Amino acid sequence: MSKLYSKMKKKHLLTCLLFAIPMLMNAQVKNGGFELWDTVYAGNYSFELDTLFGVDNPMGGTVKNWESGSGYGLSRTTDNHSGNYSIILHNWYNYAYESLTYKDSINYRPQYLQGFFKYITGGVDGISHGMAMVTLTKFNGISSDTIATGSYQFDSVNTYTPFQSGLNYFSSTIPDSITIYFINANTSCGNNVVCNLLYLDDITLTTDTLTNSTYFEEEEFGNLFPNPFTDEISIRINNFQPGYFKIFDCLGEKLFEKELYQNGNSIDLTSLPKGFYFFSFTTLKGTKKGKLIHR
Repeated sequence: MSKLYSKMKKKHLLTCLLFAIPMLMNAQVKNGGFELWDTVYAGNYSFELDTLFGVDNPMGGTVKNWESGSGYGLSRTTDNHSGNYSIILHNWYNYAYESLTYKDSINYRPQYLQGFFKYITGGVDGISHGMAMVTLTKFNGISSDTIATGSYQFDSVNTYTPFQSGLNYFSSTIPDSITIYFINANTSCGNNVVCNLLYLDDITLTTDTLTNSTYFEEEEFGNLFPNPFTDEISIRINNFQPGYFKIFDCLGEKLFEKELYQNGNSIDLTSLPKGFYFFSFTTLKGTKKGKLIHR
């Protein structure tokens, strides 16, 4: 029997709608999946990204909730880890490099910054120069004290790979601000107009180590479609076992639960308010998690 909670706390719904499709039920980075863009246009280097590297649908633009260093080395692509889009930071005009910054308020102590990346460096072996850096601060009335920092150096890899940067705390104080900073390699492009493509997707904050985090992979789980959905979803699961399908809001409150006894289930979700959600499917073998978009 399916059970849908028809009434949600208003503040929970408003909070969920602020966040752009995060990956897990952890603390959120707004638009950490790079799904929302304030502007999109044919970028200065879209042609080179397409012809030299085969980037899927490269477009320039300004990404919501994030600020780029120049904009020339920033592109949207449909080659993503999940959702519809990811973001690419790349060198441009042979020497210049691109950066991306996120700033927000915060009132808790996350332990890790994590996400997914791939780094196309034109055959360069070993550690590349791309970096992720995160800083937590607290305003003391005159200036801001550094509460914690963390960093991660990206290696060359041509498939989406999870990364996690631990935060080193210098104080027991609860921070009030966070800055996340990404930069691609600062080395020369050589003969190419663009180089060092750093793809980023599903950026979030968490208290769980990467080995304890369960990521949803569609090829492992099966098919859940359509997503985004309007009225109902269908579920076909590889190596099906009976289990419980649940939907949560972004604060972890359970909104829906249904026990699945057979494969090929269709679930009516018309009563679910529009927004971003998480799902889990739990069997005796374990739990798979993912995200849903109701439009």
